[in-house]
Amino acid sequence: MIVKKKLNDDGHASILNDSMDDGQFDLFLREVFLNYSRIMNEKAAIYVFHAASYQRAFENEMRHADIDIRSQCIWVKNSPTFGWAQYKYMHEPVFYAFKKGYSPNWYGDRKQVTVWRADTSEEGEPATIWEVSRGDTTKYVHPTQKPLDLINIPLSNSSKKKGDRVVDFFGGSGSTLMTCEQTDREALLFELDPYF
Repeated sequence: MIVKKKLNDDGHASILNDSMDDGQFDLFLREVFLNYSRIMNEKAAIYVFHAASYQRAFENEMRHADIDIRSQCIWVKNSPTFGWAQYKYMHEPVFYAFKKGYSPNWYGDRKQVTVWRADTSEEGEPATIWEVSRGDTTKYVHPTQKPLDLINIPLSNSSKKKGDRVVDFFGGSGSTLMTCEQTDREALLFELDPYF
């Protein structure tokens, strides 16, 4: 049985930090990335999914925490996200980054590009645009849930096949946890909302 979080009057599920003003959000991100930087070893990579409208805030706070952005990848969704914008988002940017002055481990091949696709093993080369279906979003239990095929792309490129520790400070949907379980990695997740 799937238990869903109660929706707000506008039909959206609430996310605890959605009501922050810009200053509060910047401070929140600063703490997040300072903590990531503190626990990351010099060979670790970080992948940061974010809304394009907040990209500058993410960039600023990552740099403040001495996390360098190496690439921006794009997840192309098979359907737009829910919202009231004139242009509905059908993509999500993802920063590939690491600690300043270091170079992360890389386990992917040298054909990776910034467009990500769910299954590229036989057809073409993966890119920085990731075309991965969101699946049946009516079964999602978290507003920002990611499909496991999507999480597997950065996991496969940046951690060993077994035993690596993967940290997710926004682990509410459990996508990172389930992908780590399927690929024999250790997952450490944090979530602001006790519901999740």
